[in-house]
Amino acid sequence: EAGQAPALAYAIYVLARNGKPVMEDLRYLADTQLSAFRTPLARAQIAAALALLGDRGRAEKVFAAASTTLQHVNDNDSLVRTDFGSRLRDGAGLLTLAVEGGADGAQIDQAAQVVENARDAISYTSTQEESWMALAAEALAARDSSISLGVDGATHSGAFYRTWLASTLAAAPVKLANQGSQPVNLALTTTGNPITPEPAAGQGYTIERGYYSLDGNPIDPAKIKQNDRLVITLKVTESAAAYSHLVL
Repeated sequence: EAGQAPALAYAIYVLARNGKPVMEDLRYLADTQLSAFRTPLARAQIAAALALLGDRGRAEKVFAAASTTLQHVNDNDSLVRTDFGSRLRDGAGLLTLAVEGGADGAQIDQAAQVVENARDAISYTSTQEESWMALAAEALAARDSSISLGVDGATHSGAFYRTWLASTLAAAPVKLANQGSQPVNLALTTTGNPITPEPAAGQGYTIERGYYSLDGNPIDPAKIKQNDRLVITLKVTESAAAYSHLVL
């Protein structure tokens, strides 16, 4: 059944990874039942299982089918997937399994681009998304062993990760150079406290506070003294709906 396909794909991938004799089942699924596996992750697990057991031809075809399916995944807030999937989760899963299974480089690059775009498009990530992104990063780090970088004049091979404090960079800027023949991607993340306060952000909500004395007269909050008793009202607006709360 289609509803059981994701679980079946995962199970047979685990069996193949542990060297169990499931090749005949895999070939049957890849040749006649692939349409039942509708998600990119499920198809990628079938492809990776085939690759692990040595059927490179079928693995390449199923990885290609997974990549095609990924291009048509559109997240919809009103649609809940029972497998906890999303464009980001499926992209990261396909990327992980494609690297592990030795898929075509173009498919790997395509999946990496989907992951990058999908992550940039959202503010929050699920546990599934975080887990698969971590696995994808690990897989890519192993794949990128051919990278050659110059870090402050010293040669570094493979992916490079480093954290610097602002005081360290202020004292001596770090110089990075690509010493290889292929382009490399640079991802820079900056964390810290802003010098000036960030503008108010509601994420779909607005909050209005009101300050009143116990007899109902408005009060300037800047003039409140210690031990003053007052009533604070909160009005929360979400889209067209408004909710009022009274706090004593």
